Amino acid sequence: SYADLDNDGDLDLVTNNVNEKAYIIENRSNIADSLNWLRIRFKGTRDNVNGIGTKVILYRDGEKMIKENFTTRGYLSAVAPELHFGLGTATFIDSLKIIWPDKTFETLFGVEYNKLLEVNQENAEGNYYTSLSEENNSLLENVNALLDFTHKENPTIDFNRNPLLAFAQSNEGPNVSVADINNDGLQDVFFSGGKGQASQLFVQQQDGNFLKVQEELFQESAINEDVSHLFLDINNDDYIDLFVVSGGNEFKSGKPLEVRLYLNENGIFRSANLSESNLVIHASEIKSADINSDGSKEILIASNLPEISNNRSLSTLIVADGKLSSQNDFSLSKDQVNGINDFVIADLDQNGTNEIICVGDWKPLSIFSFENYGISKIETKGLNKTNGFWNVVKAADFDKDGDIDLVVGNWGLNSRLRATQENPVRKYTYDFDNNGSEETLITHYYGNIETPFASKDELAKQMPGINKDFLSYGDFAKASLTDIFSEEKLQKARQDVVFEMATSYFENQGNFNFTQKSLPFSAQVSSVNDIYPYDFNNDGYLDLLLVGNNFEISPQLSSLDGSQGVILLNDKRGYFTEAPLQYFKVSGAARKIEKLSYKDDDYLVITRNNDQPVFLKINK
Repeated sequence: SYADLDNDGDLDLVTNNVNEKAYIIENRSNIADSLNWLRIRFKGTRDNVNGIGTKVILYRDGEKMIKENFTTRGYLSAVAPELHFGLGTATFIDSLKIIWPDKTFETLFGVEYNKLLEVNQENAEGNYYTSLSEENNSLLENVNALLDFTHKENPTIDFNRNPLLAFAQSNEGPNVSVADINNDGLQDVFFSGGKGQASQLFVQQQDGNFLKVQEELFQESAINEDVSHLFLDINNDDYIDLFVVSGGNEFKSGKPLEVRLYLNENGIFRSANLSESNLVIHASEIKSADINSDGSKEILIASNLPEISNNRSLSTLIVADGKLSSQNDFSLSKDQVNGINDFVIADLDQNGTNEIICVGDWKPLSIFSFENYGISKIETKGLNKTNGFWNVVKAADFDKDGDIDLVVGNWGLNSRLRATQENPVRKYTYDFDNNGSEETLITHYYGNIETPFASKDELAKQMPGINKDFLSYGDFAKASLTDIFSEEKLQKARQDVVFEMATSYFENQGNFNFTQKSLPFSAQVSSVNDIYPYDFNNDGYLDLLLVGNNFEISPQLSSLDGSQGVILLNDKRGYFTEAPLQYFKVSGAARKIEKLSYKDDDYLVITRNNDQPVFLKINK
């Protein structure tokens, strides 16, 4: 523990030692150096007399220091219910903001240093956070839910099937799509449900309410884990039709993975029969684009598990005379790219024909061209060793130099897993224990030594022979990777690698040459699951809203829950910086972002796994 026991302005230490006397260690730094300080003591209400939880912001010399009044410090340790600021050689405090737990606040000017300051909650008033939003004109603002929807996720089964995975693939929803389905000039909203929960359609009413409609229709497919959907007028009747695709990893085949089409008849959806197309796909994303520049749009469906999607990572459907047919020439096989989490269609080289940019787990960014009714991989510069856990990709001319750049969401830099080109995260897939089934072995580098990511107990669940080979945890800890798994088996194993964990901006230099720039640290505190490009500050350049988090990951890792949502402003020089003083909040496992027009204002709808969506108003 620590406290200023002798009132000289520096903190002394108190240590409790095992089987010895406790020590008091005097801090004499203030004797040797003329350093300044400020102590603050709190007088709160009767229910919280010491003001526990009070936040203090100290401004000096253009900088600010933030501390919170909590007494707990580690195991069986506490400090006095007051705050101590070390000011160094600073001789002037610009101001102090005292924010109490009930959100009331007080601002103090002309505060003297090198003294004990007592503050009283009776002098506080107002709501600090409301005043900040009004004063600083936050670009986004949390508002109450505009409609009643809660996503319901099932317990993760991935780790029951394979406890050696790094993360699950059965908790990918929900998605959200927005369109005017009945041509009344108001936008309506469709949410996908989890396994056992029907997807839901909400129609906006003239009075501003949202009415949930056609529940029985979508209940017919409630068993599906719907992960993506697309509004598109298939039959050219001026009414938006609806495609829905499913995934989730609970099912390996059959009806729960069939692509569904709902035709819109004057604002009412009817299920269309697609059984003849045999469209059974474990999907991750569905989008439409004119891929061959013939004036019509094709429908592209990506899969992150191609082995249960006819060995295709991308399937393409052609719309002709209001009917659908598969187009194998524009599909991507498992051998071309083994699984896709997201993709985007864009004309990267400005030659009038589109390319497709694909991202996924354990893979680099990959670009393919659509030419002569076929699809082929493009050789690029700057993307060859970008293997990551990529979740989302967006394409736009962010630097306004005339070509299309990329922003891609990744795992982040705030977990135990770290990767570089020299020390990658690696996945071995092989029958290590000769039992006729393959096991997954994930490794990472501890220092410069490649070591299994899973613990001895987790490895033994899949490969019990490890307990016989290494009778103690000590023996296992001393063993090298090749001691546990033979060099021969490791070499024979199918290997996947990750070199890059950072969410990144890829600037297009022309001729498919890209320069990678890791986005600021606020974009790296957790996984990024979706990105929304939008000019939030109205300067003519696209900015970024990033949301993320993932709770269904290996027990060896803590949850990726550090993101509260962040806006990155375009600096107009080919990079992005965090927008200051933003007070919106997107907690939880955020999945998708979509813009919704409602009562003459624009809102962002952000879905969250196993939770209600967040609604953010875009301030004009």
